[in-house]
Amino acid sequence: MRLDENLKILDFSEGILPFADYPNELIIGQDARRCFPELIGAEERLNLIMQGQDLSFEVKGICRSLEKKNRLYFDLYTNPIKTEACLEKQLIFFLEDITEKMLLQQQLKQQTNETNILINSVAGYRNYLNRIIAAMGDALLVTSNSGIIETINQATESLLGYSVEEISGKHISQFIKSTDFLPQDHQLCLLSESEHLQNIESVCYTKNQEEIFVAFSCSAIKSEVEGLYNFIYVGRDITERKRAELELRRQNRRSQLLATIALKIRQSLQIEEILQTTVNEVRSLLQVDRVLILRVFPDGTGSAVVTESVVSHLPSLLNRQFLPEVFPVEYHQMYRKGRIQAIEALENAQISPCHAQFLEDLGIQSKLVVPIIYADELWGLLIAHQCNSQRIWDNFEIELLQQLANQAAITISQSQLLQAVQESEKQFRQLTENINEVFWLFDPEKDQVLYISSAYEKLWGYHRESLYKHPQSWLDAVYQDDRDRVIAAVEKSHQCQDFFNQEYRIIGADGFLRWIWGREFPIHNERGEIYRIAGIAENITDRKQAEEEINKSLEQEKELNELKSSFISMVSHEFRTPLSTILLSSELLQNYSHKWDQTKKNKAFKRIHSSVKTMSKLLEDVLVIGKSEAGKQEFNPVLLNPILFCEELVSEIQLTIALTHKINFVTKGDGNNAYLDEKLLRQILNNLMTNAVKYSSPSSTVHLLCDCQEEIVVFEVRDEGIGIPLEDQKHLFETFHRASNVGQIPGTGLGLAIVKQSVDLHQGEINIQSQVGAGTTFIVKLPTNCQQQAEAITLAQGYAQ
Repeated sequence: MRLDENLKILDFSEGILPFADYPNELIIGQDARRCFPELIGAEERLNLIMQGQDLSFEVKGICRSLEKKNRLYFDLYTNPIKTEACLEKQLIFFLEDITEKMLLQQQLKQQTNETNILINSVAGYRNYLNRIIAAMGDALLVTSNSGIIETINQATESLLGYSVEEISGKHISQFIKSTDFLPQDHQLCLLSESEHLQNIESVCYTKNQEEIFVAFSCSAIKSEVEGLYNFIYVGRDITERKRAELELRRQNRRSQLLATIALKIRQSLQIEEILQTTVNEVRSLLQVDRVLILRVFPDGTGSAVVTESVVSHLPSLLNRQFLPEVFPVEYHQMYRKGRIQAIEALENAQISPCHAQFLEDLGIQSKLVVPIIYADELWGLLIAHQCNSQRIWDNFEIELLQQLANQAAITISQSQLLQAVQESEKQFRQLTENINEVFWLFDPEKDQVLYISSAYEKLWGYHRESLYKHPQSWLDAVYQDDRDRVIAAVEKSHQCQDFFNQEYRIIGADGFLRWIWGREFPIHNERGEIYRIAGIAENITDRKQAEEEINKSLEQEKELNELKSSFISMVSHEFRTPLSTILLSSELLQNYSHKWDQTKKNKAFKRIHSSVKTMSKLLEDVLVIGKSEAGKQEFNPVLLNPILFCEELVSEIQLTIALTHKINFVTKGDGNNAYLDEKLLRQILNNLMTNAVKYSSPSSTVHLLCDCQEEIVVFEVRDEGIGIPLEDQKHLFETFHRASNVGQIPGTGLGLAIVKQSVDLHQGEINIQSQVGAGTTFIVKLPTNCQQQAEAITLAQGYAQ
């Protein structure tokens, strides 16, 4: 940098810019003292230099870089020069960057000071650290790179029982259980490669060979001089915590075991499975050699092992029975009261010599026995055996076996209840499967059939499985006229509003119609809520038929009473006229016979005779009806010629009716003989012919046709009379019934009933064709061979008698 005699900057090199405390674009012409405040106060000396004196000037300065804002150190010095052009006095300044040198000097000075301080404090810090280590409550061990113990603190001596002299120089693995600690070389390698603490929990051995649990925090320290590692182990005794954790795990395992057994009791109630699970889990949890359940026979005849879990190298006692001497009867009462036997050493056990010898023979050194009490009686024993060594049984183990013995008693109780329930269910099923009534159980909440008896298949004719899949499918068989009523009743029942009680009809799979009486009733749970609906469906077809028969009988009885009234009325009416005639004629004969001639007397006798005949005919008709209704009407077919029979009958009737009517008799066929009952045939044709005459006008013609065919004989009686109204035709063959248009024409209403009964005895048929005012035609068809019917009727009457 070049300055004039006024110390103004004439020019400069770029290297000076970082040190000038002035912007570079304004530096030319500026006073150098503004850019470098270090020149202030040196004007006199600089003037002397410009005057030519052999002097030098050097100043050190500090500035801050405008760009990087960091501190810079420089050395500024000058020598006098003159320009050849104008001999003006000028100064040339040289600036040297000494920043790095100054920083290095400062650093060296600081390091020297720090080293002196460290040297002075190390001794005190070592003493302080030693006091801290000595006062630590946790054990501290320092080992070499190879794991050799170099030092320990007082807490380590107290923890392990070794002095510094006894433990120093020994490998750390001698005091840490190898199965719980990583191999030393591997562990040390892990520690040396990690900058973090590693936490290790391990079992350690004390001087008294006692096992304790210690939690170590391990770290590695590398020596800068030798490049080797030292390892520091800080340990804390966690034996109590570990024992508490172990106890907690045992408690959890016990809870899990009890929960598992309780779950199995709820799920299966298979006593063998639950007891086997019990002994397996107990042996695993307690780490004993054998666990078994001994069933004590209640009659004192001995005991037997029913369930066992044993290690593989010991003999099994399963199913082995023992004599009463092994478990005497006097022990039963003690165990029934809850006695627990814990034998820790066989030689110290207070047991009988026989019992001790028995245990020794089995190789048992310690055992724990708790009773299984069911229904206040000794059911058996839950026993744990230790064979490889003696064992002290703690409270946890005793309580565990007690709780499991209680669970076993619950299992036995539940199993007995299950067996009772299953037996009851078996009996219930046997009952429901062997009765004719359909029984079912229904879940209204799930709308599900739980059970349906086999009688459903017999009554409905469909498989029971259809109801399990579709609970309402039974309604499909309900008779159409009853279905809406039944469905409405079922809906009310399943809503627990009004329980089902209906009589209805079904059409089974076989197509037969049956009457059913179905009824339901609720089943309540312990809270009084309806949770099941039971039902019974009974086949009441026979009862309905009986009711129908009874109703028919009542109706018949009513009809008979009406007929009785009609009969009495008819008899009184029909008998009154002939009786009056007889009475009148007999009185006339009595009083005037001496005055009458023989002709007049004969007329009176003839009237009496006719009246008696009319009454005889009426009585005969009544007797025929009575025999027929009582099933005592005889049927005696004989071989006769129907045409000749009709000719004879027509002649008789013609004589009776004289010349009032004409009878037109026509025959067809070849006139073959037929087996017919002559008496019944006379009743049929005589009643039809006399009715035709009675209900037709005088001088009219009555037509009779006899058609002899191969298998039947057809008789047709036709008149030209008053005819029969249509509404009366369906009642025409009923006893005492008369058509509504007969008027004053006398009659009993028995003739056509006798005709119908006589035709039925021949197993024939009778048909009617009639129109009011146009006449009536009766057509009777009788089989020609009635001999077989006669034999069948005789046989049936014999059975009936």
